[in-house]
Amino acid sequence: MKKFLLFLALFFTMETYAHSVFNPSESESAAKTLMASFTPEQKSKSCFGWNDTLRTVWHNLPLVDFDRKGLWLKDMTEQQRILVHQLLRSVLSAQGYDKTLLIMHSDQALYERLTAAKNPINVKYGEEKYFTSIFGVPGEGDWSWRFEGHHLSLNFTYTAKGVSCTPMFVGINPALAETGMRAGQYALWEENEYGVRLFNSLNPALKKKAVVSALPHDIDALVRTGKEDFLTKKEGVAYSELDAQQKKLVDQIADAWMGNLNKALYAEQKQAFDAHRAALRFVWFGTENSHELHYFRLQTDTFAIEFADRDQGIYHYHTLWRNTANDFK
Repeated sequence: MKKFLLFLALFFTMETYAHSVFNPSESESAAKTLMASFTPEQKSKSCFGWNDTLRTVWHNLPLVDFDRKGLWLKDMTEQQRILVHQLLRSVLSAQGYDKTLLIMHSDQALYERLTAAKNPINVKYGEEKYFTSIFGVPGEGDWSWRFEGHHLSLNFTYTAKGVSCTPMFVGINPALAETGMRAGQYALWEENEYGVRLFNSLNPALKKKAVVSALPHDIDALVRTGKEDFLTKKEGVAYSELDAQQKKLVDQIADAWMGNLNKALYAEQKQAFDAHRAALRFVWFGTENSHELHYFRLQTDTFAIEFADRDQGIYHYHTLWRNTANDFK
């Protein structure tokens, strides 16, 4: 009897998870409260109209290298920062929220190292240099918000069609801490590991087919506009060519990104992913030695998840998720 009741509990938990529907009210409430707390000057820096062209302009570069618009954390009160974090938690899972904090802490550590070395480029970095921008009026028609800084761009758009969660850029340098009390901590491990496992699991013919290019000197996330010609090319390995275990790895790759979202948003995004699963292709840049610098991408004509290992030996990762048919929509 106990086993049967446990089965029922697990079944209904899975059913609830699978059929979760995202309720935007928590995000709307946090964004409205944040906007209401702004001074006129803060509001002019952080709040924009829905049709403002800035709404679809994003980047992962640090301050100075990119003229980012929005209100940075340094210029907020402590209560306003609390509201920003409430907004983040309204859409992110524990995994996604922790990852966001780790990226910001990593940028602060970089700032402190450069400051100690009296390096003038230290002004680019630091956890205070992350910006919040709001477009439109939360809960009153279409609206969106962005949280962005070095190695991070989170974009959430709310319309009558639902919630768009892309583009989503997540990066870090270094991903693996090798010294001090943090030695062994490894951010974005799953993003890299499952792609490498998939590549290494391919037979020689499929592995050769997957490698569509040598690695450029400085590889980065490539799907920047969402209109790149290579998305329509039938390069790499087709999903239909993979065996059951390799298809499971495809799911694990996707979940490394979609798992950054709370349960309801994850369920919605995974459903959209499943609808295009048959059209997926796996592309690899680099050599057949996965220990060397590499880049890989899961893609369809309108979908891409990509991972770039940028610098040998220092674990500098850039990753990007695009749903080009639904970005900012």
